[in-house]
Amino acid sequence: MKKIIFSVTLCLLVSLPAFGQETPETTMIVFRLTGDEASAEHLDLINAEIFMILDGSGKYQLLSAEDLAEELIMAPAESLTFCNEEPGCIADIGAGKNVGWIVYGDVKKSFDETKFIVHLVLIDAQARKVHAEKFVQFEKEDNLIQESGNTVRLLVGLPLPEPTKKPEPKKVADPEKPPELNDIHKDPEKPQKKPKAIGKAAPTKPSPLTNPWTLAAAGVGVTSLTAGIVLGVMSNRKINDARRSVDQPTGMSLVHEGEDLATGANIAFVLSGAALTAAVVLFALDVMKNEPAAIPAVACTGTGCTASILCTFW
Repeated sequence: MKKIIFSVTLCLLVSLPAFGQETPETTMIVFRLTGDEASAEHLDLINAEIFMILDGSGKYQLLSAEDLAEELIMAPAESLTFCNEEPGCIADIGAGKNVGWIVYGDVKKSFDETKFIVHLVLIDAQARKVHAEKFVQFEKEDNLIQESGNTVRLLVGLPLPEPTKKPEPKKVADPEKPPELNDIHKDPEKPQKKPKAIGKAAPTKPSPLTNPWTLAAAGVGVTSLTAGIVLGVMSNRKINDARRSVDQPTGMSLVHEGEDLATGANIAFVLSGAALTAAVVLFALDVMKNEPAAIPAVACTGTGCTASILCTFW
């Protein structure tokens, strides 16, 4: 009897973590951000950045809007539009999946077309109300993707990345301060003759960061990685369009296009990995390349000469 009770207790203890992972507090639906024509070209990268930040935080179990298609009468995006930003209606979209949080928003140009405005909303699905909301404006287009990621961090309470420290400016002598004058009654010191060194200077070693092959490989790797992300997002969009299509030939055509884009994304990721690996290897070889130099030198003054050997090591 004791063995049976011990076995049942052990099974309950082992199953407790599994039950804890199914709580709605850790489940989140992330809707794709929408936007106007001016921001359309940036939406794919912005959505990819937001998804990677939330998924990489380890705090939430993410569900895409497409995961709710079986539970809804309309498409998820149409259901979100139908709710017209009503928190209770939006919370009902995730009721079938026992969702705890819902994130949605949009990106638009300002009225004077000088700034981008990012609007993000976090819905507490269990309380059926808005938990947090962020409006942020960006003047520079180059910072749109990075700052959109920082905005979603602030929305859900994730820490911001540490800013890079700027180098301190060098101290410059005050031009208004007059130089100290020597005592006129003191005899000026005779300048000492500096010994003349005879010999060649040690050759300087080029920096590993200036190797054109390393820079080229790194550039190819970053470019391929970006292309892979874009193709992957486009492939998912084609598959989603195929699911919503009512015409079977059109749907099959979209599926084939999505598979071709997915193949292209895989090829881009493989090429990116190979190029970045080559860049790391080339950089490591440049750093480890050691050729110590021994250079003889002779210095002579009025009292005699001195011989020395200068050795240089990395």
